[in-house]
Amino acid sequence: MIFSEVYRSLLKKRLETNDEILTYNEPFIKDTIQLFSQHVQEAIDFLSNECTADEFIWISELIDDIAAESKSVRLIQTYASLADKYPKETKDYNIQSFINSAMAIAESLQDDKD
Repeated sequence: MIFSEVYRSLLKKRLETNDEILTYNEPFIKDTIQLFSQHVQEAIDFLSNECTADEFIWISELIDDIAAESKSVRLIQTYASLADKYPKETKDYNIQSFINSAMAIAESLQDDKD
């Protein structure tokens, strides 16, 4: 499995879906959360090395669910580090609030997994 290819395929499905009919029961949403949660190290590597500004933005809509499922503070810290890399997107899409929420979730569920 190549993490970036799988994620980008799921993101493509997300982008093809009309926001007005989007529900969190969509398979691609569940699959994206599962991908990040079950492959934490690969997700960290992707975020550190390959994640584009657009992907950073789209991940924000699921980052709370990813935090809850993965329980990984390290994963959320890596995602948070992208705020420095993409400050305009962080500001324009209010992503810092998503980061803060996800970090609170991950820290509250911490069970020494990291």
